[in-house]
Amino acid sequence: MVEWGEDGCGAYPVARVDAIPLRDAWLRPDWVVEFDDKDREIQRWGRPMAAELTGLDGARLGFRVDAHGQRGEFATTPDGALQALPGQAASASLYASARQIECPALPTFAESDYVQCFVVKDAAGGERRLAWEAPCT
Repeated sequence: MVEWGEDGCGAYPVARVDAIPLRDAWLRPDWVVEFDDKDREIQRWGRPMAAELTGLDGARLGFRVDAHGQRGEFATTPDGALQALPGQAASASLYASARQIECPALPTFAESDYVQCFVVKDAAGGERRLAWEAPCT
């Protein structure tokens, strides 16, 4: 079942899913892209609209949702697999330690006016470069 929400960006669909839909015409994810030091896209993840990023562990991207009656922490992989992380203490926001950098021209965000790029620390303490869109409001 799909419901509709609305914010400063306009109307958007809301649905409960077992995996992040990566190719659905209506249920499009917010993309998070990892890129290398030559500004090439390495991998990307889909996440629910405006979900707060909480961590990066190998190919698993952590996020938190708190909207539309849904609340919790989850992890996803580039293929859209979704795992609930029940019983975990609230993870810190990935934004807290992120350092903003200039964004290269990334194909995923070619049409976006809201892309922003950061260097973040992953679970192993390594630095990785991520891009995602800021809220349009």
